[in-house]
Amino acid sequence: MMEKLVSAHSIQRMCHAFEVSRSGYYKYLNQGKNGKRNKENMILQLQMMNIWIQNRRAYGSPRLKKALRDMGYKVNQKRVVRLMHINGIKAFWKKKYRTTTNSKHNKPIARTG
Repeated sequence: MMEKLVSAHSIQRMCHAFEVSRSGYYKYLNQGKNGKRNKENMILQLQMMNIWIQNRRAYGSPRLKKALRDMGYKVNQKRVVRLMHINGIKAFWKKKYRTTTNSKHNKPIARTG
């Protein structure tokens, strides 16, 4: 957003308005998509997708977090949830079969038709 306003306002004034340090702003500009965190997120997203598919799309954020930690990645629940949301990963589960008919009664069977 600040990149669009650079022509109209000074960077110092915008940083003050957005409560961002100038050094942090320039660091963000220089790293962009090539930053360490972004590279880690890309690797994590691929790992998460592989784990999710291997487990029949049944793993949610708690299980994915545990699987990633078992693989040696340092992640927390919020990061896993955010990356799942970005990739459209959702846990699916089958509903258990539930009988709805009570066949153990002495009443006559109803006629249809």
